[in-house]
Amino acid sequence: MQKRWQTIRDVTMASAMSLVLYASGLLVIFTPLPLFYVYVLRGRKAGLGSVALAFSIAIAAYVFALFLFQQGIGSAGIAGIEGSPIAIPGTTLTGSFSREVLFAIGTGYFLFFSVIACLLGEGALRKFALITWGSSATAGGMAVIFAMIAWFFLSGHAEILQNMRGFLEGIVTEVVKVQTSAAPNTGVTALLAERIPEIAGAMFTLMPAILFVFTLLCAVINMLVGRRIIRKRHAFTHLHNVARFKLPDEAVWVVILCALAFLGNAALPTSKWISIISQNGLICAGALYFFQGLAVVVYFLQKVKLPGLAVVVLGTFERKYSRNKRDEPVSKLPKHLLTD
Repeated sequence: MQKRWQTIRDVTMASAMSLVLYASGLLVIFTPLPLFYVYVLRGRKAGLGSVALAFSIAIAAYVFALFLFQQGIGSAGIAGIEGSPIAIPGTTLTGSFSREVLFAIGTGYFLFFSVIACLLGEGALRKFALITWGSSATAGGMAVIFAMIAWFFLSGHAEILQNMRGFLEGIVTEVVKVQTSAAPNTGVTALLAERIPEIAGAMFTLMPAILFVFTLLCAVINMLVGRRIIRKRHAFTHLHNVARFKLPDEAVWVVILCALAFLGNAALPTSKWISIISQNGLICAGALYFFQGLAVVVYFLQKVKLPGLAVVVLGTFERKYSRNKRDEPVSKLPKHLLTD
């Protein structure tokens, strides 16, 4: 009986913490972490229960927030305008999208984090290999995003893409205004003001890669932090050294093919879609190889003893400093050393 109450307590606390992180804004990327923690600590049933509880509360919060806005409480707007009296993600977009679309965006956004939490917890329980674990969580998050986009088209809300471009232009405009107020009468701010539609168009074109990088970052950060704070049940003993992470050799062909497609289309323009796909592919592959590079650096530092490395660095600095002192001109020496 006591264990059951402990499970209920952990499920409730994890759901509350996840919702707080989701509404925090700055720490939203850690939203899956409490749900992931309960999934591993208390098992699959408790983990799914915490996800269901948090998701139900998120739905109720969005219904209440949009109801308040419908009653005239809160003002519509984008890019810094207040929007809704309840500060949860998506409620500041009331001036750009309909209430139905906002509800889908808000609940879909929380579902995105919930799916990542479930797949991270399932991968830990099933003792997946590192690449399988991370790729399954990333793929699950991207699947939620694609499902949301498909719903927008199938439900007759395809105009959201045009509204999203306008929303990005609003964000860029606000950034340019801040830059102009901080450094007026500069050529850079004037150039940015002239290129606002082009900048927003480039951001819109690269949106698939941006969403992939955010999903990958969310999965990796929660994997690494969760591996450090979850010590019970020996959930991660099978991973050993994470710094040994290595992408498959075949992944380099993605970079090669995307680079050839981008350069070929730049030299002989054939299709705009080839350029868009190749650019997004290069950014996605670059994000993967960025983490590969971090793993190589961490693995190297694990093999190098810190005292020896510190001696080398300090010795190099001391040698460079003494050489600079010897090379100083005589005129820069103190006067009491020049007068004999």
